[in-house]
Amino acid sequence: MRSDTIRGHLDSIILRLLMDGDKYGYQISKDIAAWTHDAFQIKEATLYAVFQRLERRELIESYQGEKSHGGKRKYYTITTLGKAYLHEAAKEWKEAKQLIDIFMEGV
Repeated sequence: MRSDTIRGHLDSIILRLLMDGDKYGYQISKDIAAWTHDAFQIKEATLYAVFQRLERRELIESYQGEKSHGGKRKYYTITTLGKAYLHEAAKEWKEAKQLIDIFMEGV
């Protein structure tokens, strides 16, 4: 699968992972690989660009966690606005998927 196909949905993917609880960047990267059985892996630069965009839009917030192996981790949490955005994005995705399925059926 081309990464361009997924790229437009990275905001929703990360928000969805944060619905399960606060996470730090590396953890989210590992979760994406695990959920997709390594079919999709996000690059670190891309991941942190998404974090910046989501924070600017107030869809997530960050905070410094407890010190662990070597330093403090920066954790991300989904905001109320982020949850509302994710629900709307999921609704749009389901509608778009139904339309695309109409054209792809039988191919």
